[in-house]
Amino acid sequence: MTLTEELSTQAVAHQTARDAALPDARVRRWWHHPPLHLLVAAPLAVFIVLSTVLIGGVTTTMVPTALADVPGQTAPKLTSSVVTLTNEKRAQHSRALLRRQRCLERFAQRQARRLARIHRLEHQPLKPIMRRCKVWSAGENLAMGYADARGAVRGWMHSPSHRFNMLYPKYRLIGVGAAQDHQGIWWVAQVFGRS
Repeated sequence: MTLTEELSTQAVAHQTARDAALPDARVRRWWHHPPLHLLVAAPLAVFIVLSTVLIGGVTTTMVPTALADVPGQTAPKLTSSVVTLTNEKRAQHSRALLRRQRCLERFAQRQARRLARIHRLEHQPLKPIMRRCKVWSAGENLAMGYADARGAVRGWMHSPSHRFNMLYPKYRLIGVGAAQDHQGIWWVAQVFGRS
């Protein structure tokens, strides 16, 4: 028997004796050697998060608790206020102000109308926005049920992923859409772009 074979046999014998003496040795060994699916899943999750942020943008959704309606609220007033309040937040955090872009506004308005029709929050694909609006990256925030722009912007700022989109320093363009459903609930889409 070679030295390698002898050491291997001793290691197996030692491990077998330890397993017999300690019935929970398998559980303890698992913590020292995690299963393969955990070793693959963690780096894959990091890759997905980074690729979303670096390649295609970030999409986030916000659902409020208050559903009251503001008398006289119109889609143009709401969208204009969302842009103004978003730029106020950006200025408070030393970010460049966003300019409204007609192409992004078309996508945002179409999205808001669609959400009000299907009555659920669901993100749109960002690649068509990037291609048609000629932006390098895009992001989207969605909200429903807020009575006014201040409530929606406040809600977004209290959510890390929404806040990220609103304050992302490389975004320079914005489009906002708003639509009311048959129950009077407002649905808002905020689309950001980096040209």
